Amino acid sequence: MKKMDEIMELLTEEIDGFNSSIDRLQKLKDSLNHFQVKADTTHIEKVLTYYLKEQERKQDTLERMIRDLHKSMASNYYLPNSFAITFLVILYFTLFAMGYLVLGTQ
Repeated sequence: MKKMDEIMELLTEEIDGFNSSIDRLQKLKDSLNHFQVKADTTHIEKVLTYYLKEQERKQDTLERMIRDLHKSMASNYYLPNSFAITFLVILYFTLFAMGYLVLGTQ
């Protein structure tokens, strides 16, 4: 009988501890049901705004550089060296042939 009383007492203590844990869980559940989470995106918006402004500034710089490069290339005329050499060789042979024809027939 004494053992039975001890076991009953231990079971009663365990049941009381379980009931108090359930009460605590119920209070936590009630407090979480009333808890509101507000989504704050201001930081993300600031970062995105900064990034977009930075990209726009870089794009404007690149467009300006391309425009300047196009202007400088349009005003310059580039003649490859091979064209100049070919022209000079043909001019030399033409002058040589004309000189030979004029002076060689006399």
